[in-house]
Amino acid sequence: MRKLNSRHAALAAAVAGVFGAVSGASATTVYTKGDLVSPGASPHFVALVDADLHRPPLVMFQWGKSLPAGPAPATFDVPVTESFDRYAVFGRDASGGVFVSFADGSASTGQSFETMFPGISETQLADALLVTPDSQVVTDFGNLLAQTPSAITLMGSAAQVTHFSDGVADGTFQASFTPLPEPGSYAMIAAAAGGALLVRRRSGVLPGGVAGA
Repeated sequence: MRKLNSRHAALAAAVAGVFGAVSGASATTVYTKGDLVSPGASPHFVALVDADLHRPPLVMFQWGKSLPAGPAPATFDVPVTESFDRYAVFGRDASGGVFVSFADGSASTGQSFETMFPGISETQLADALLVTPDSQVVTDFGNLLAQTPSAITLMGSAAQVTHFSDGVADGTFQASFTPLPEPGSYAMIAAAAGGALLVRRRSGVLPGGVAGA
């Protein structure tokens, strides 16, 4: 990691007290849209960065204290100056287990936590997320998650969220560098487009200025 000057170091230290590991003084804005079946707590965002610029090759931090069930758009700043294009999220679910995002939900459906993440105790991780989210087991899990191909999702794409211990689908989560449509926006856009087409047909002019029959 490149050396920070005193001003940047002070700012990085202040941010680290809130978010955890920091690679620089600047931040990258991320727009998210969660749609979980059940609420979660202590949500953590893992950003995969260039391994040549950052050791370890990830920046992980907690945003907020909870992630509600149902549509939940949010915006936050990832405290990292290096570029990244992949992500993963995890946290403690409402039943006391752990939820984890996957690029392909079929990789985790029906699987136990121990099968997917050997060497990590789900109970210890869930307890740590509730009490001491900056503990070593949380850091170890973030490192393991960063090395699990099925858990890494491209920015802009939606991830499938799995609830453990039993590997049950628990909704979706999407992260992007650009604003995401609010829930219901797609339906409104489609309705508006349909209305515009209907008006054109009634006026006898089709899209593109071609006269209708």
